[in-house]
Amino acid sequence: MVRQGVYNLDEFRDAIERMPPELYLRSSYYERWFYAIRTLLVRKGVLAEGELDG
Repeated sequence: MVRQGVYNLDEFRDAIERMPPELYLRSSYYERWFYAIRTLLVRKGVLAEGELDG
């Protein structure tokens, strides 16, 4: 997504840093990544809110 210009690394890092503290603390490294990617894709209009929810 970064290479395609959907978001940049600063936006990605910011999305992780804005996670609610309790969620951040109980999430693994890759769960934080997934959270950030989902957040950014919704924010950028690539996905609809809840589209990846099972």
